[in-house]
Amino acid sequence: MIDVNTYTGNWPFRPLPGSAPEELLALLNAEGIEQALVSPLEGIFYDEPQLANEKLCEALRGIPALSPVAVLNPELSNWRRNLDVCCEKYHIRALKLHPNYHHYDLNGDEAGNLLEAAGEKDIPVIVQLRVQDVRAQKPSGIVADVNVADAIEAARAHPATRFVIGGIRWGEATSKSKEIMALSNLWLDISQIEYTDCLRRTIQIYGTKQLLFGTHAPFFVVRSAILKLHEAELSGEERRAITSGNAVSLFP
Repeated sequence: MIDVNTYTGNWPFRPLPGSAPEELLALLNAEGIEQALVSPLEGIFYDEPQLANEKLCEALRGIPALSPVAVLNPELSNWRRNLDVCCEKYHIRALKLHPNYHHYDLNGDEAGNLLEAAGEKDIPVIVQLRVQDVRAQKPSGIVADVNVADAIEAARAHPATRFVIGGIRWGEATSKSKEIMALSNLWLDISQIEYTDCLRRTIQIYGTKQLLFGTHAPFFVVRSAILKLHEAELSGEERRAITSGNAVSLFP
């Protein structure tokens, strides 16, 4: 299995057990997850996310099961250089964008330039709608969710770039299903889709080709994502597509 949405690093508001690379891998391996895409928590908060990207990539050396996902901010003037370094030196598997934490318009000019550049480099872009539930955030530092419509519009405007909507919820996935299914360059991370028998119901709407297995570890308990798979009573073909096949195709 391949987990497309995990983090390592320091969360400023509380300790996160399992946030060191070796600890994260142990948590994943214990549930049968062999590989994961990892982004740096510090990339959300550092003034210069590239420092977090480089720290992450150095920490993952010698751990081939964990692949780096870089965080970039298109409002910084050096994003092109940082993208080149991430691709050419560190061989990142994807980019992750946090428009809400970094305060930019995902469909603005600079973000658009970054999205086009990612497409030219054949690097998928994960647009993370939320990291932490607003209700659980520190009252003095509330960060609103990214509007799912903005992520859909970005994918529609940049058809040569592959997009993943990270942290999408059940209501968003169902209400926007027609728009999402119309886009061949858009996939969904299922880590925050929660409802009764949510995965089976999501498959009934989407099929499996746009769905990617994610745990959102270490914020969420890894076992909860595994139980989601069990509850859906997946066929072998469905399980392979969601837990590995789609990710292998998307993140070569």
